[in-house]
Amino acid sequence: MKKFFLLFAALTCVMSVWANYNVLAVHLTDGTQVNVALNESLRLTFDGDDMIADDGVVNLAFPKNTIAHFDHFTDPGAVKDLLGDASYDFTGDEIHFYSLPAGSNVALYDAAGLCVASANAEGNFTLPLQGLKAGIYIVIFNNNSFKISVK
Repeated sequence: MKKFFLLFAALTCVMSVWANYNVLAVHLTDGTQVNVALNESLRLTFDGDDMIADDGVVNLAFPKNTIAHFDHFTDPGAVKDLLGDASYDFTGDEIHFYSLPAGSNVALYDAAGLCVASANAEGNFTLPLQGLKAGIYIVIFNNNSFKISVK
């Protein structure tokens, strides 16, 4: 099984680079999606029961049993298409979301993959970041994700 996942991840990266794809979308069994930027320094490895995506700056670990499937995309407008009218901005101590559709879920994960904040929201919503330890965090909303650095 480990060889299968390793081979699949390697082929996905090679095919992505060959076809000029720049994002590997990791779809998790809970319905969320984490987008991992494909770049020259990205390494996908397996350690025990985890798949690890490491680009030298961000290190993400996904338990293999939580991965439903992978896909990839390159269209620079694809992120806008996924967001629809929703948008966000990060001010350092808050993340402001705008035009979230009803039923939106916003979650914040630390580098170890632990959910440190979660909320159901719609319309305009502010996620406060005060009290978080310095580090890299992953924000997931409506099956979209981005990383932030809290200082």
